[in-house]
Amino acid sequence: MTEGVFVSKSRGQTAIEELFILMILVVGAIVIIPNYIENDAKNLAIVNIRDVAKRACDYINMGVIVDDPTHEPLNAIIENSTSEKCYLERIEINEGDMNISVRVKVKFPRNISEAVREFMIRALEERGFKYNGTLIYNGIGIEVEVEG
Repeated sequence: MTEGVFVSKSRGQTAIEELFILMILVVGAIVIIPNYIENDAKNLAIVNIRDVAKRACDYINMGVIVDDPTHEPLNAIIENSTSEKCYLERIEINEGDMNISVRVKVKFPRNISEAVREFMIRALEERGFKYNGTLIYNGIGIEVEVEG
């Protein structure tokens, strides 16, 4: 009779230990996952910004005009240039808690900063960013400044 009681105490203790371990795992996931998702959203925003900035120079260097609203700001540059090349010189990124400041430096014989900025905003809107004076991606505010 004592043997049966001992087995049930052992099972009860094992169940409590398993619940304790499960609780530790759940609390760990609750603490870690929000930080991971926030950092992932920032990284995705930065990757998209870099890609769109590079696409602007690639489009100008290709010299073929595409008749769509996204590329419209860059079309005048292509129409007025001969063999001038555009180079993406530098991208500076400053991250805050819920905002990102991006500075893109483009090298071109003339100042094309407004056209490149307008293209970047339009292209990023196609990728799910919102624009109302400031770009917004998953609740993260993004300021874009273009030099060159």
